[in-house]
Amino acid sequence: MTPIVASLPTRELLLGPVRDVRVLAVFPHAVYVEVVADVPSDAPSPLVTLVASDGVVHPNALVVPDHHTARPFACLHRGQAGRIGHGTLALGDAVYRPARWRAAVPSLPAIDPAHLATASAALRTHLEQRTGPLPAELVTPAVTVAAALVADDVDVVRATASELIGRGPGLTPSGDDVLAGVLAGLRTLASAVGDGAPLAATLDAVGPDLRRQAKGRTTDVSLALLDHATRGEVAAPAGELLQALAAPGSTAASATTVRPEVPMLAAAPARTDLAAATERLLAVGSTSGRDLAIGLLAAADQLAHRGSLVPA
Repeated sequence: MTPIVASLPTRELLLGPVRDVRVLAVFPHAVYVEVVADVPSDAPSPLVTLVASDGVVHPNALVVPDHHTARPFACLHRGQAGRIGHGTLALGDAVYRPARWRAAVPSLPAIDPAHLATASAALRTHLEQRTGPLPAELVTPAVTVAAALVADDVDVVRATASELIGRGPGLTPSGDDVLAGVLAGLRTLASAVGDGAPLAATLDAVGPDLRRQAKGRTTDVSLALLDHATRGEVAAPAGELLQALAAPGSTAASATTVRPEVPMLAAAPARTDLAAATERLLAVGSTSGRDLAIGLLAAADQLAHRGSLVPA
């Protein structure tokens, strides 16, 4: 039995009734596992991600205690069947049980829009210094989607999101990463600046339509991560950058007990240095970190001063 740190969005799957699963893909740092279930046409198939201790902690992550060099997933293979539920994930001879839980939505303090504007400008500067000019083909639709969501213009959101969904190669295409950054950034930062309820309602309303658009146009992994993003659930490096944008150098996430017999992971002090948090996110994938940062920046910039990523 392998103890894992499980992200809260996986709680219902792990603790609920037993369901069949199959392995979609195996990598040294991560294994993507699909729950075999009948789902509505506008919903993604449930996914969980087994992650090595040094891997990217996605919002649906089940983190094992071993480094990827210990080859913790050597016994697993694509197409392998298993079960999830009643407190465990079982794949072949491997059985994983949650020992702790971690939040997938970053905890942010209240923030003044003027402070967010300063942080947003600093993030833009650091990104451009590290990656060069931000690609207009990603920046422009990111800004448009962010502005339309703030304005509750669902038609523009649908049309512009369609330009991003599935755009680019890989397990999580660039367009999807940008869109996920916008969605998650608005959901979390809006609450911090006091505009959470209206934007949450807009995101809840547009979420099913975005899922319908994405289904069949992008990968199952990316579709699941987009679904998480509509609820503000992000990979750990993206959450750290959101914390840095909201309160550089000051805040730490708080822990909440979910079940007495399964303790919550003790929250480490949040690392809120903006440059360091940006570097950690840029290290994710070949372009995924940059693309997520572009989406987060569009969200922060829009909430800060309803401006544009591209200086006038």
